[in-house]
Amino acid sequence: PDERRKRYEELVSEVGEPDHPEFPVYSNGGWVGPVSPKSADELRAMSVEDIVKFLQIWTPPENLFDEPTPEGLGRTLTSVVAEDPQRFAKKAEEFRKLDPTYVRALLYGLRASLGKGCIFDWDPVLELCQWIVSQPREISKRQVRRFEADPDWGWTRKTIAWLLEIGFGQIHGCIPIIFREKAWTILKSLTEDPEPSLADEQYNSFSMNPDDLSFNTTRGAAMHAVICYALWVRRHLEREANEERYAHMNFEKMLEVREVLDAHLDVAYDPSLAIRTVYGKWFPWLISLDTDWA
Repeated sequence: PDERRKRYEELVSEVGEPDHPEFPVYSNGGWVGPVSPKSADELRAMSVEDIVKFLQIWTPPENLFDEPTPEGLGRTLTSVVAEDPQRFAKKAEEFRKLDPTYVRALLYGLRASLGKGCIFDWDPVLELCQWIVSQPREISKRQVRRFEADPDWGWTRKTIAWLLEIGFGQIHGCIPIIFREKAWTILKSLTEDPEPSLADEQYNSFSMNPDDLSFNTTRGAAMHAVICYALWVRRHLEREANEERYAHMNFEKMLEVREVLDAHLDVAYDPSLAIRTVYGKWFPWLISLDTDWA
């Protein structure tokens, strides 16, 4: 109709021809992940001390879309750490000065390096982990934009559990047995983490089953690591005794493990379904660790 054609011509003169007139509705969109203010090459060229100084002073822009964020910088740092873990491991305590986002990035990079068969010095890394678990989980008055930085120490604590689980494995570069007491002290603290709560399980019930939740929460990851710790200790006990068979092995030689497993079996102490799936998933190994207990 003439009236509609006239209105159309007015709109075209004002905003131009439509890109896709064949569609009733059309829009352009996209998603951009976290962005880093420095590339991986730039971080590689810096000393660890200079990286730490930069991480201390760099401030992300405010309220700007598609701009660098601590999370983006942390992901780039993780990739650099994974390539040369020893360079960062021996300076791990320097990271005490930094935001949890960057500390988590360091630990995640060390974890990734173990999957590549890399070796690094565990002592300073465990010292850093021990310091982290001694900090209050929540950070008073901390406010961050969602997914742009860690809200507290919770995500770092979960990453420690993941790192220990791999570190206890039968891999090149695993945790030396001389750090048994220190590693257990860290791990024991993580088994008492409040995540997952019953509210967490209800909130995530549609997206994750209890088994998935056990891997993706701090206490759940720590309980998986407890079994790996027990197997790690047993391997070393067998080597010391020069034994090929381990039918005589039981929790008497690792009472700390039995204490934690007993505690979390008590539904009055830990009613989480996610934690109970850990026992089910590892039950064959629990039988081999202590048949009578199992």
